[in-house]
Amino acid sequence: MQGAPVGSRSWPVLRPCTLDPRPKRKPRARGGAAQGLLERAAAAPATRGCPLFWRVYVAHELAAGRPDAARRVFLRGVHACAWAKARPHPGALARRDA
Repeated sequence: MQGAPVGSRSWPVLRPCTLDPRPKRKPRARGGAAQGLLERAAAAPATRGCPLFWRVYVAHELAAGRPDAARRVFLRGVHACAWAKARPHPGALARRDA
């Protein structure tokens, strides 16, 4: 390049590619790696009967802002651990309007 100061460089203009070779993925309904991990753990016999696991799962759903999903998970946990008589998670059955 003539006339350019030493050490300076002219960069080519980058334009966005209009053809994306990657296939489009459908968005996940409840997405996230943590959600998939929790669902797999809920299906596993080793963790299905663990009350602590269900408490963590309910807390995750509440932290994600899904009280309806937290209620469903809570009821699944009650069904899976009917023998456990501990108090339920404090926010497990939180009212929608609260």
